[in-house]
Amino acid sequence: SAEKFMIAQTTTVAGAIDVLQTDPIVCNLVGFNEDTDKILRIYPGIELLACEPNPSKYSTKFFVRLTRQYEYRDAHIRITDILGKEVGKLNLTLHQGLNEFSYEPTFESGIYTYSLIVDGILIQGRKLIHGN
Repeated sequence: SAEKFMIAQTTTVAGAIDVLQTDPIVCNLVGFNEDTDKILRIYPGIELLACEPNPSKYSTKFFVRLTRQYEYRDAHIRITDILGKEVGKLNLTLHQGLNEFSYEPTFESGIYTYSLIVDGILIQGRKLIHGN
C-alpha cells in the first residue's frame, strides 16, 4: 500500500520569488521513476488536458481524457490561487474517452492552478488565467 505524503507546491513569481502553497494537498505517492524523474501515476491513461479558453473571461471548459474506464470513489478538479488557497472545486464523473466539464469561476482575475485529483491522488495540474 502507498504511504501518504504532504505535497507543497511552489510557484515562481516575477522570475525571482518562490511562493509556498499554504494549503498543502495530501496525496498518495505511488512510486518514483529515477530515469525520467517523474512521479508514477496509479491511474495511467488519465490525462488532464488544457482548458479552453485560456485565458478565460467568463466560463471555461476542462477536459479529462481516459484511455480506459477506472473504478474510483472521488474525482474532482481543485482550483487554487497563487498562494495555494482553494478558490474552487468541481466534482467529476469520469468515463472512458474525452470528458468535458463547464465551469464558471466566481473568483477574481488572476493566475490559478487547476489540478485533477482522483481518490486523493494528484494526477496532474495546469495553469488557468482568469480575467479581463
